[in-house]
Amino acid sequence: MEQGPAVFVDKHTIQVDGKNISAAKIFIATGSKPEILPIPGLKECSPLTNENIFALSAIPKSMAVIGGGATACELTQAFSRLGCKITMFLRSQHLLSKCDYEAAILLEEQLRKEGVTLLNGTSLKNVRAQDNGYILTTDSGWQVEVSKILAVTGRSMDFSGLKLENAGVKHGPFGITTDKYLRTSVPSIYAVGDCNGQHQYSHSAMHQGMIALLNSMRPHPFKKDFRKYAVPYTIFTEPQISAVGMSAHELNDQQTPYETYIAHYDDYGAAIAEETKIGFVKVFASAHGKIYGVVIAGEGSGEMVNEWTLAIQNNLRMQDILMTQHSFPTMGILSKRTAEAWMMNRMKSHTRQKLARFIFKFFA
Repeated sequence: MEQGPAVFVDKHTIQVDGKNISAAKIFIATGSKPEILPIPGLKECSPLTNENIFALSAIPKSMAVIGGGATACELTQAFSRLGCKITMFLRSQHLLSKCDYEAAILLEEQLRKEGVTLLNGTSLKNVRAQDNGYILTTDSGWQVEVSKILAVTGRSMDFSGLKLENAGVKHGPFGITTDKYLRTSVPSIYAVGDCNGQHQYSHSAMHQGMIALLNSMRPHPFKKDFRKYAVPYTIFTEPQISAVGMSAHELNDQQTPYETYIAHYDDYGAAIAEETKIGFVKVFASAHGKIYGVVIAGEGSGEMVNEWTLAIQNNLRMQDILMTQHSFPTMGILSKRTAEAWMMNRMKSHTRQKLARFIFKFFA
């Protein structure tokens, strides 16, 4: 196996360490890299990223975290619990700006309880080094001194070294262009994972790799459309936050009518007994039971969201969740409770009430 940077020679050949390797099918899975925002002085300070922070030999006394996304929250809570004083700089008004608002606020409250300082809606004017660390200055003139800086502000892609143009592979600012079968503009070349700009999750990359491999071997009628598979995600904080499907924001933007059903952890005996009372299961569904999206905040959400992923992917409805027996007293019962709430809401209809009375009177 040759090691080294890969460069396209043509659509069936790449060059590695001066040697040409040819293949009928080629798969691109180059991932992405941390993006450093163009804040004056930040790049010169060589901030830590999620790629090199684990090479630290000791826990810093203090650290500025620039960013408020999933990875920023995970690393913030982890290092805070290890004794590092953390200040988070967020351009948005709250953490996890693309996440469910209620879930994000739960996490904000928890981080503040643990001593993390959150500067919401804050833009940095500049960053500069000093003898024992760094000084970060906001647009409002506020200054924060820290030992280390962690920049977690998204991902970027650089395909210049691959020389995709030699193979005729098209790409744009958001990644390599692919069709629904994960083929690039050159049908014999596939692009999976972060590099195609679809979903920046490890499990998505693995799933796309599997689909692309199958598609490369199957005739057209049997190829799989990767877009038809629901994509869940989990943020590994406490409380843990998971979601799948459409958010309330997306549904509102599309003007899709929906109902919201919530089951709270603190209303469930098992959660109270396990001292995991913080959290909820929230489901967005239609009046007829179509499941649009689910958000779960709390202990075990990463395991619970998989049931909903399967349901959305296979067009199951709330009545299917209702009629599925859930082992008691697991946290999954909370998912069933949302379906029970959906059904009880259906029974508020006077027509259904009259129908139920008729059935009980004449057929019971």
